[in-house]
Amino acid sequence: ALVGYQTAYMKANYPVEFMAAVMTSESNDEEKIYAAVEECKKIGVSVLPPDVTESYGDFTVIDEHTIRFGLRAIKNLGSDVVRKIIDSHKSGVVFESLEHFLTESYTKSFNKRSWEALAKSGALDRFGDRGQLLASTEHVLDFLRDQFKQDNVGQSSLFGASLQVGKLKLKTDVPLATMEEKLGWEKEHLGLFVSAHPLDSYRDVLKGFTPLSNMPSINDGQNVTVGGIICKYKRTITKKNDPMAFFTLQDLTGTTEVLVFPKIMLQALPFLDLDRIVQVKGRVSDKDGE
Repeated sequence: ALVGYQTAYMKANYPVEFMAAVMTSESNDEEKIYAAVEECKKIGVSVLPPDVTESYGDFTVIDEHTIRFGLRAIKNLGSDVVRKIIDSHKSGVVFESLEHFLTESYTKSFNKRSWEALAKSGALDRFGDRGQLLASTEHVLDFLRDQFKQDNVGQSSLFGASLQVGKLKLKTDVPLATMEEKLGWEKEHLGLFVSAHPLDSYRDVLKGFTPLSNMPSINDGQNVTVGGIICKYKRTITKKNDPMAFFTLQDLTGTTEVLVFPKIMLQALPFLDLDRIVQVKGRVSDKDGE
């Protein structure tokens, strides 16, 4: 009761700090992070992709209406790169350009994977479009090789790395990243959609279905119609050698597991794929509280 009172007090009086702390503590559980992001939307708090000029390691409070993903949430980004960026923040360094950021945050393990993880997750959005950043990958790696080759042979200034301002140019003759691409990259590197949600344009349709957050209160054996996006998918074979599948369905309120039995597997197969938006008619099965 005491802990319940304390957390209610924190959420009521310090909602942004409270939600950032909740997401940091649940950072290994994508479903709980998703639920927390939706809760943030309800209380008027925006959760944005990471940003190398603002994010620290954990979920970072920017102001009373904004939280950013932490740098440690970015998959395929080395811990030493994260540490270097955080150290720059703590020492008061403000990244004024992409060149400045690359020079200040460079470590020996900063490679193509690091660059792509930063670009795809949205952490470099203030320096350029994600499509153009990714198309410029080789330019960026060449810039770093040249920059630190010069420093290693003693051509740096007395004040550290001699930044070659204006040498790095992003490719502009390439298409800008589409929202669909951005969301796919965010899902790949952050574990969920952040800038928007593929279901946003289906909100009115989903109002006619049973919200997945209501599933625990629905009676065992009741038929329901739900809708959402397939976020996990696995095919398997029964003991009788018949195909069946399991998938996790996510709507704007929560998630649930769906079992596709052999008798309708053939019918369902064309619709079973990651990130497919589907409508599902099924029977609720409550087994040991799940």
